[in-house]
Amino acid sequence: FAHLTPGTYYVAVSGRPWYAQMPPPPRAISTGEGQGGDHFEPAAPEPEFDVAYPVTYYNATTSAASATPLQVTEGTRTEIQFRLQPVPAIHATLDGVEKQPDQQVFGTVSQIGPGGTLVNVQAWFNGSMISGIAPGDYVISANLAGPDPKSLGTQAVSLNGNVNINGSEAAKTSVTGKVIVAGDVPQALGVLLENTSNSSRAFAFAGQDGSFSIPEVSPAGHYELRLANTEELYVQGVTVKGAPYANGVLDVAAGAQIEMTINAARGMNKVDGIALRNGKPFAGAIVLFIPQDFSRSNYIPRDQSDSDGTFTANWTAPGRYTVVAIDNGRDLEYASPSVIAPYLAGGRVVDVPFARDTKLEDRKS
Repeated sequence: FAHLTPGTYYVAVSGRPWYAQMPPPPRAISTGEGQGGDHFEPAAPEPEFDVAYPVTYYNATTSAASATPLQVTEGTRTEIQFRLQPVPAIHATLDGVEKQPDQQVFGTVSQIGPGGTLVNVQAWFNGSMISGIAPGDYVISANLAGPDPKSLGTQAVSLNGNVNINGSEAAKTSVTGKVIVAGDVPQALGVLLENTSNSSRAFAFAGQDGSFSIPEVSPAGHYELRLANTEELYVQGVTVKGAPYANGVLDVAAGAQIEMTINAARGMNKVDGIALRNGKPFAGAIVLFIPQDFSRSNYIPRDQSDSDGTFTANWTAPGRYTVVAIDNGRDLEYASPSVIAPYLAGGRVVDVPFARDTKLEDRKS
């Protein structure tokens, strides 16, 4: 991993033994009409080739809770090693999945890592059987591909042996709503939800009337709300039914049916400026526009001053900010209120857009 930002990291390895083989397709046993689909029994693979690696974390553990954090500082080079131990693989079959002969089941298998981050696991989807994984706790998201594709939902399951999973019990989480804005809705306007733990995204385009629908949001967790494909609109206010929402973050629970009304407005600003120290341009300063009202969004406009001291804060919504310029602030966790609080006393309170006679300069180091 090159060019990492200094900070604290966890490292996980997910892999498959090179000699592991995909087992034969499962055998379908009819349960009769009205029973919610066929029942599948896994075929018998060769035991010596039916193995998997558990997700392994630094330092030498398969438990996310016991993972060792790795401190990365500027200019350092660190080498770490992993020893992966194969274990007998397990198999899970999705029962109760109603599908057409020309439809296929596919999906993703993940484990919840440190801080709620999802770690993707290499698994085989073979018919309605999931194989090639070690015993453990997993998050399984499945879909039907082919004619009339659809989501089969997401399930958190504990797999300690060959089991059958009722696919009809998977939680289906959706977000629908409308973007309300004066005038025409911009073409290709999008609504984006980004998971704060693992950066997974859910996205939908807004129609001409501003309506949008995200049929599946997974996994459950905290998602930042943003408007996409626009340089003029910003979120002015949000009303949510079916989930908590605060400071630009939507708390999505598995199986929730969420409705949102997003009030947007035109008037996004680009702020150009110059960072000065003792009246002279200062290079390398981190310039932050800290919003005094986080209820609309938790986005912090920011930039680093160039060699001539100039900076540009793009996508700055109208509002009141405290502007600070910090020397050597690349490692600063500025989004944390307790960390940024000592710097605010030396900042400058401004209203965006600026009055014509507004003048900013870094008066304190």
